[in-house]
Amino acid sequence: MKPLGRPLLLFVSMAIITVHFDTGLLASFTEKIPPAVAAMDTVLGVGLVSWLGHFGTLAFLAFLTVLLPILAYRQSLHEERLTQPRRRISKSAHVQRTVAKAPKAGLSPEDRKFASELLLGAAGAVQRSREMAAAYERPSLFVRLVPRVPIVSGVPVRSWLGGNPSLPAGTGWPLCEGQPAAFLAQIDCSSLPLGLWEGAGPRTGWLSFFFGVENDRLVAKVLHTLNLGRPVEPPSAVGFQFFLSHQTWETDVDWPIPKGTPQWPVDVVQVSRPEEDPWIWRYGTSDKDDNPRSIRYRTGASLNDPGLKPFDWTTTLLMLDTAAAHAQSHVKRSEKSLASVQKALDRVSANPERYGDLDAARARIKSHALGDDHRASVWKACELKVRALRARVAEDAVRLPFSEALLDDVIVELSTIELQRRDGEPAARAFRIERPPNSGLGYWLYNWESIAQSHAKYWYVSDPHILPPAWREKLEAQAAFDAQREMGIMCDVPYGYVHDFMIGREVTLLELPTSDLLNWKWGDVDNLVLTIQKSDLSRKDFSRVNLQVTN
Repeated sequence: MKPLGRPLLLFVSMAIITVHFDTGLLASFTEKIPPAVAAMDTVLGVGLVSWLGHFGTLAFLAFLTVLLPILAYRQSLHEERLTQPRRRISKSAHVQRTVAKAPKAGLSPEDRKFASELLLGAAGAVQRSREMAAAYERPSLFVRLVPRVPIVSGVPVRSWLGGNPSLPAGTGWPLCEGQPAAFLAQIDCSSLPLGLWEGAGPRTGWLSFFFGVENDRLVAKVLHTLNLGRPVEPPSAVGFQFFLSHQTWETDVDWPIPKGTPQWPVDVVQVSRPEEDPWIWRYGTSDKDDNPRSIRYRTGASLNDPGLKPFDWTTTLLMLDTAAAHAQSHVKRSEKSLASVQKALDRVSANPERYGDLDAARARIKSHALGDDHRASVWKACELKVRALRARVAEDAVRLPFSEALLDDVIVELSTIELQRRDGEPAARAFRIERPPNSGLGYWLYNWESIAQSHAKYWYVSDPHILPPAWREKLEAQAAFDAQREMGIMCDVPYGYVHDFMIGREVTLLELPTSDLLNWKWGDVDNLVLTIQKSDLSRKDFSRVNLQVTN
């Protein structure tokens, strides 16, 4: 194994173990947890978690992920030097000498310093994780921001996540380096219990939370306003995105529904004891058996399902946009593969000894290129047909009322678009209206399910009755599942690990998890944490709020 092989394998293995420890990754790929994974979880639980706690164990595994590959790399270099054959060097005077094996090199002062700093840093992280975990576990009053499911029309909304804020007239939208900050949440201060943050902070008015980037760092902007005001949109488009996108293709499709976050109302729930906490979170377990998203994947889908079939012209156009984006993604993948053909031919010419029969190697590459070119052309033809169909439907939407019969005609025409095969092979349907169970990527209908669910949230939060009952039932089932696991929190100590936090001197103003419900993602599906010094909170001074992503 070459010097980098063993360290790379070790790094990947330790990284997988570390991610699995924190997320249950390995247990999520199968219905039944493999015995080896269960044994590893038991060893970690008994050997480390009982000693260091969850955060300490996570930091320790992260430290080993860095340290062990470094040590393995140094060992590989040493072994390689030992296995190299002795070279005989002839000089003009016919003097020969044998090159002795290199002695085992000791650590240089620089390496010693690096190893020492690495060890001290890891030890400090473990100690800090234990301190934060201990501080978090001490009983203290906090609030959960619980997304409201179902949303009931006519019920006043005073706190919410996502969407846009409501600000009094004359209140400026916060800027970051001249660009509008992204809005996160607006919380009714009168709903906060008096004992939260030991009584510090406002209990009247509203706190509006924003974030952005300044000097290549995430920063928070917080407004405290006494009046609710009217809904306000940013003065211009937010110039950066930290959102989970269910429109995953780099396409030219102009989606009829905007990206961003739906404005989801939340209830501010006081929690005095752990047993009162409405948050559902089970470490090391998989929720896929209960997750409607996973159930849909396992059971398959049909476009004739009332909870998936378009119900007006807007959703019909959205369905056709999804089909066009699916075709376009195939075209771009094939074109990207075609672009690499010349590089592959150059590699064959530069390293002929690696390929044996050069003519056969070049013929294989050119055969793949012909296949890529054919796939690009047939999917491009499909894309053009879908776009033409969409243009006709858009015209019908202007002059005709929507009807089930017209929709069925559109679905039939879409489903009959064919992929022309080479060499006389029978044509295949490009857009089937049935998705088999346990099938996802590659099926346009799987993409339509995700797009439909994602965009239905925008209609739902504006007026739940816009959706037909079958769509509303499906959306509320998924939203209820996500809401129980994606609650915000306002408390004393951040739940996730953050480096810059002074226990006892700061509090968590707001912590928001990565959320499918709100379409936002922080780091590697971590939490966004806004903290503030108690002295600033007591003065209601929000000019120095610190923003971090848990890690």
